Amino acid sequence: QAVLAQESPRLRRTSVALHRLPFRVDTASAAMARAWQRAILALGLGFAVAVASLGSARWGLLFTATPLPPPPAAPLALSVTAALAEPVPLTEAAAPRGNGAMLVGVLLTATLVLGAASRARDGRRLGSVTRYATLPHLTKEDFEEIRFEGWSGNTRDLPFTFWPGQKGHSWNTEYYRAPRGPARMCLSHITDPKAKFRVMDFYKSPLADLKPAGIKQVSSYMLQQGEYVQGATFSTFTRPKRGSWMEKEKGDKLPAQDDQGYSEYVTKKESLAAVAPKQGVSMDRDFVADRSALTLLLNYVSETFSRTMFNKQQTSASIDLVKISKVPGSKGLYLERIFDMRNVTAEYVPYRGAWKKSEMSNGGNFFPALYRKCAKEEPDEKWMSITGYWQTAGSRAGRPDLRFRFVEYSLGGLDLLVRTRSHLVTSDGKSVELQHRNNRYRQNSTIFELYTSMLLGGTDMTGLAFHRSGKLTDFNEISIEGLVEKQPLIVEAANRRFGRLVDLLSRVKEAMADVAEGEEYVLQWQKGNLVLGKYELAPAAEEKEKEKEMA
Repeated sequence: QAVLAQESPRLRRTSVALHRLPFRVDTASAAMARAWQRAILALGLGFAVAVASLGSARWGLLFTATPLPPPPAAPLALSVTAALAEPVPLTEAAAPRGNGAMLVGVLLTATLVLGAASRARDGRRLGSVTRYATLPHLTKEDFEEIRFEGWSGNTRDLPFTFWPGQKGHSWNTEYYRAPRGPARMCLSHITDPKAKFRVMDFYKSPLADLKPAGIKQVSSYMLQQGEYVQGATFSTFTRPKRGSWMEKEKGDKLPAQDDQGYSEYVTKKESLAAVAPKQGVSMDRDFVADRSALTLLLNYVSETFSRTMFNKQQTSASIDLVKISKVPGSKGLYLERIFDMRNVTAEYVPYRGAWKKSEMSNGGNFFPALYRKCAKEEPDEKWMSITGYWQTAGSRAGRPDLRFRFVEYSLGGLDLLVRTRSHLVTSDGKSVELQHRNNRYRQNSTIFELYTSMLLGGTDMTGLAFHRSGKLTDFNEISIEGLVEKQPLIVEAANRRFGRLVDLLSRVKEAMADVAEGEEYVLQWQKGNLVLGKYELAPAAEEKEKEKEMA
């Protein structure tokens, strides 16, 4: 118990091999082993220092009785220097002294080897004590399988790693919770694809040029308290002050994982096919798409999406990216994004600390508070945090209405009508999109990402806010011209990736040529490849067996 009490402040969250746990810990023998180990190592170190400083020849004096001749006379001032610098002459009678020095070396080597072996053996034994001390991090099911000598099986008999009465902790709290597996991000796995694409198929695609002058806004709309309103009204942009605080939102929740719940979740997100015909513009386009769907496919052909999924350990998961269907009475196709990056990290590792526990968010964002700071007509409502500072209220003061714009342009010979998010406008009527990022991860905001996103959506300015846990540290007003001035090579790099995107869209359009109206298809990511298949719920295994029996 004394060893456990000593080790408990340094418990590690590691898995424990239950069959290797000791049944008895002999604290006296462990302490004695440590004492002998330190003494032997100290003795060996002393011998090593002495031999290195005085020389092995002088140690021969300890193993002979023959006196040495007196040294030659020398001035007193030089006697000490000469004695240390000049070698001592040896006689034939003193020759065996070299064997004594060799014996000292052998003994020294043996001492060091025995000391290292003792330390390794003691370390393995103390390692078992450490594993014994990690028991409070096991689950209740693991505790039921262990019965130590002198332990009743009750966790109260083990040293605790929390103060009794601490909020959010108890003896029934799981001290270690394994991360969840990959979330469901597809309706069903496509086994019989209509077409299959690889990134290497687009390496030699020709460049496609897109300039801001060729982008034109055609309409806008907003969802005011959930109601569709044609012709969105925007607040005027104002630059927020540095050093001010923003309230954080609650973290994202996973969608339903069952078949019916996940299908309803995806259906609820779809809105492009319902609002696009209401914009009063021609639908006879090659593609009517979400800007987010284009940027997602652009990330795939740029080889960044697959790398991110591999790093997030999503290799075994099939992921629906973009749903595709035909525009009624037109040659065009709808491209609506299904994939949501927030589902990859939602409810992954919940916060289990004690700091600001009553305001924990588990990975929330700051967008409602940032919008309220940047919108001139919105009241900057303040709330005091639990630590005593005033912060701009988030969604508790009301969520901002969703606003969208439709823009049209031609990309690589394809005629596109694109829907994009928009938040504010400047005093001279330019569109503004707001983004925020933690200052510790500012390297994740790249020039390529900002340039392509603004260009594909026809955004005039991006307001990028950097913060530290909600405290605004910097705000950047980014324009396409400013990005090009900062890095002129971004134009050629983006045009090369745009060419790959055009090639992918052209192949998708060709594969969808013989599809009837009303049928839905999806581009699904499978271990780095992109497959095109029907968007439908695959029959259960039992139904497949029945079909085989009937056949």
